[in-house]
Amino acid sequence: MQHTFGTAELIHNKTKQTLMTSIQQIFTRYQARVFQIQNILGDGGFECIRNGLSEMGITPIVASRNEHMPEVERFIRTIKERVRAIASSLPFQIYPPILIV
Repeated sequence: MQHTFGTAELIHNKTKQTLMTSIQQIFTRYQARVFQIQNILGDGGFECIRNGLSEMGITPIVASRNEHMPEVERFIRTIKERVRAIASSLPFQIYPPILIV
């Protein structure tokens, strides 16, 4: 049976090394839970790590220029909605930096 999961991670820049390190961390977490990552959806920024992903057994599905991926767009929208809902229920006037991350 195949499931779809989304994962969000803070990255400080979009260099090849940073992207690969983040994906390797996510890959390790998923493997620890006996999940197998088969595909990664992304934009053109993931093209530079295509070979690294292939070595890990992951097929990158990269959107071409001026193309959108509905699954990714919906995931981002859902995360934003949930964050706004949680933020509106918190008692803070100014959020501590750790909550911003």
